[in-house]
Amino acid sequence: MSIVSIHKLGLSTFVDSDTDLQFKEAMGEVLKNIQDERTFDAAPRTITISITIYPKNDRTESDMFVNVRTKLAPVKTNYVRLDLTTQQEMAAMNHAPLYSIDDARKAKVKKA
Repeated sequence: MSIVSIHKLGLSTFVDSDTDLQFKEAMGEVLKNIQDERTFDAAPRTITISITIYPKNDRTESDMFVNVRTKLAPVKTNYVRLDLTTQQEMAAMNHAPLYSIDDARKAKVKKA
């Protein structure tokens, strides 16, 4: 913990600090997420720096907490459509062969 004068407080206060390191790590996560072809290419990514200040009872000092968070694009999921009338599964994305529920259960048993 360091003590900073309110008159010197600014964004430069966080340079070469733990907050600066957290920001650089967050930017790395964002850039990695952008390059990941499994994510939606045009989805926004966000870095949020939150500063919470807790004044002391005498109001002459405060504790300041800085939090850096990211919101990344989600990874695209493959989904399976289940036809409940025939109890067969059809992979909607890649037109995989149809399997019955019994086939799926047998495959699960074989893996175990």
